[in-house]
Amino acid sequence: MFHPKEYLRVGTILKPHGHQGAVKVTAAAAVLDFLKSAIEQGNRFVFIEIMKKPVPFFMESLTMAGEETAILKWEDVDSPEDALKLRSHALMLPIHDLPMELQQQPENFDLEGFALFNLNGDELGIIEEVMENSLHSLIKVKVEAGKELLLPLHEDFIVETDVENKRITANYPDDLLNLNNTGTDPI
Repeated sequence: MFHPKEYLRVGTILKPHGHQGAVKVTAAAAVLDFLKSAIEQGNRFVFIEIMKKPVPFFMESLTMAGEETAILKWEDVDSPEDALKLRSHALMLPIHDLPMELQQQPENFDLEGFALFNLNGDELGIIEEVMENSLHSLIKVKVEAGKELLLPLHEDFIVETDVENKRITANYPDDLLNLNNTGTDPI
């Protein structure tokens, strides 16, 4: 049985690459290094999120294409058409398979669905979306019915990330929390 808390999104399939069914993926450099080591050690499967569930795929090879991009070839995915079906899907790994340092440093795409708490332990809301812009990332937090917050996703505000419990503790100033509240009442 699939339990969402047991898996962590670690990357994204960007697009097909070449004519043999390979794909270009993006992930943190440490995740790509982990996958490359896993292939070398014979642990060649990773999960792809399909219809909100992890489906196992076997990796044939991984070649670095940049600091946070790689070309990944799957077994039984042998054409650009097959590879195209995987575009934009998330790469997932069981949390228990990841080293602790990777478990505690989720990438932006992992944060959707995390609960956001202040230093007092009060829940501010649930992260619905991570939005990228040229300067920095923003998180859209659903506070309550009809209310949302847009907050900068920056290490200066994040105090603790608990991946296993999908919980982030942050220290946002009250003025910032009330500044962009799209509802009418302060938080």
